[in-house]
Amino acid sequence: MLSKNKPIIGVSIIVLVVAGYFVYSKVPNKNTTALISNNLNSLEFDEIRTVKSHEVNSDNQKNYEFLLGIKKYDLKAAYVLRDSKNKDWIYDVLQIDNEYYDAPTERIVKTDTGDYLVVRKLYTNGTGLLQYNEIWYAINFGLDKVLEYPSDGHNFFTAEYDGMKFRSSTAMTDNGLEVDYAFDYYTKEDSEKLIRTDSKKAYFDWNKDKQKFVLNISKSKISVSELEDILGFGVK
Repeated sequence: MLSKNKPIIGVSIIVLVVAGYFVYSKVPNKNTTALISNNLNSLEFDEIRTVKSHEVNSDNQKNYEFLLGIKKYDLKAAYVLRDSKNKDWIYDVLQIDNEYYDAPTERIVKTDTGDYLVVRKLYTNGTGLLQYNEIWYAINFGLDKVLEYPSDGHNFFTAEYDGMKFRSSTAMTDNGLEVDYAFDYYTKEDSEKLIRTDSKKAYFDWNKDKQKFVLNISKSKISVSELEDILGFGVK
């Protein structure tokens, strides 16, 4: 069994190169591999970012540096986490598929304890309904999912509400993350006729035992049930 400080793949990587794009045989992660045709160093990423780990390495070194390769193709995004010193060492590969509209987008959130990859992914779509979620991955010796919540979209479908558009912004706190929601309500007959606005705050605190962010119900100005009532979908 591999330790957390050992790469999942050496010189070979679980990537096929077809017409300059990545093609995966299945969604990859730390426990899946696929066919190999090229060395990672011969592949062209759209962007390569330097990121730091929350975990310490085998030498007890904090904020160990990795390279995060990002590639967009079709409606997909691939994220490859590799060693900054030995670029043939691959620690994790993540593929996310939006299926509609456009490819996922991402940002890197840097903190004193380590960095996060935050991916904005299409969660659902339909007649009068659209929702994107933000998924947070802690940079460790792998990409560890630690939070998912609704980030932006609209709902003109659910009969109980007026039409609604929502968006969010985030800020790090001493013990986690604050998500600020802004809601604009419209008449169902006219998606541009604003009738009222509202705002809510959700606080997610880091849970050391669960190794993820969890909703702080007492501090938040919105509950999981309210998120479900307003958006139709809860947090993960």
